[in-house]
Amino acid sequence: NIPLISSFLGNHLSLFCVLMTVTNILYTRYTMNQSPSGEGMAGMKTMPYIMAIMFFFMFNQNASGLSYYYFVSTLITILQYFAFRWTLNEDKLLRQLEENKKKPRKKSKWMQRLEEAQRIQQEQQRKAQKQGKR
Repeated sequence: NIPLISSFLGNHLSLFCVLMTVTNILYTRYTMNQSPSGEGMAGMKTMPYIMAIMFFFMFNQNASGLSYYYFVSTLITILQYFAFRWTLNEDKLLRQLEENKKKPRKKSKWMQRLEEAQRIQQEQQRKAQKQGKR
């Protein structure tokens, strides 16, 4: 008998399910703080937290394989996120992106043919509209 928990979940509390829920909440909390938020997205900020808690109640009575999978998957995602943040120099990357924006783009042959086809189609539509007005 687990006090305060047995009335909701019975006499079973899966460790992997608890770990999965905690890692999902921590990951969501950290990534939500990193991303810019708009006023229209206020309701969407709580959705990942609600999903983590719902998964806890759904997966607690099931076999631990799925909870273990989600737990390990979230841990790997967190490790990748921190590895990328640690290895990437964001200032250098931003400068390189800004320099690339200034360079003129070369159009591929396919893009040139596509633009030519669009130009011909627009001319044909104009001619058809002129003939229709007469």
